[in-house]
Amino acid sequence: MDEQDDARHETYAAYMLRLWQSGSQGGRPLWRASLEEPATGERFVFGDLSALFAFLGERTRSIAES
Repeated sequence: MDEQDDARHETYAAYMLRLWQSGSQGGRPLWRASLEEPATGERFVFGDLSALFAFLGERTRSIAES
């Protein structure tokens, strides 16, 4: 298998990421996020960055297992 064949079998996910600050809590900025899948238009909204990271962790695990 050459490099070109490897590239065709590469697994990936593409999202458009939006981040915005929504006030603060305890003197620290509160960040919100959304991801949109360009191929489907499906949108995921997150109340904080930890929820975003948890989603990405789960999504990458499920992609790797398929």
